[in-house]
Amino acid sequence: MVYIIRWTLLFGLIASAIWLEKSADWSSISTFFVTLAGFLVTEIYEHKKLTQRDRFETDRKLFAKLQTLLPSNGSIKYFREASVANKIHEVHLEPLNTFSNEWSDPEHEFLNPKLQKKLKLFYGRTRSFLYSVDQCTSSDYRDRQVVSKDLLDKGMEKKYKAAVDELNKKADEMVNAHEDLFRSARKTLNI
Repeated sequence: MVYIIRWTLLFGLIASAIWLEKSADWSSISTFFVTLAGFLVTEIYEHKKLTQRDRFETDRKLFAKLQTLLPSNGSIKYFREASVANKIHEVHLEPLNTFSNEWSDPEHEFLNPKLQKKLKLFYGRTRSFLYSVDQCTSSDYRDRQVVSKDLLDKGMEKKYKAAVDELNKKADEMVNAHEDLFRSARKTLNI
């Protein structure tokens, strides 16, 4: 429909330009400028529509990358379902570390401001969780991070419990931010 209007306005613009050349009165001048304005409006509308479509597709591709790196049924599921009191398998930390290290640049930003805000929140929560893992755990040299059981042996049960509680809280915040981002992206990007 827009194309029909566009081409009609283009032919009208040409016809009014010919009329303007033959008869330079006010009616021919006003017809020319009204037709020109209509043509420009349709051009701007088409350009804006194309730009929105491109932005939408760019965000869809970026979301697909994020789904590949951190799907809901991978590490995120592990942290949703597991308590980190016992151990954190390092295989579940690897995609989070990749996300933390590689997704802070402009190439990994959504063009949709709502999605970008949620991505930033998820990124911040992921970094916060990884920082807590770094501060509260150590490797058991079997590809796991564990909260030091030495704290229990030394009568520091409160410190052990505080470390476990912090890790579980940070994991829950990260998982909730991930789920919020993914739900919003699916809705916004019609996935």
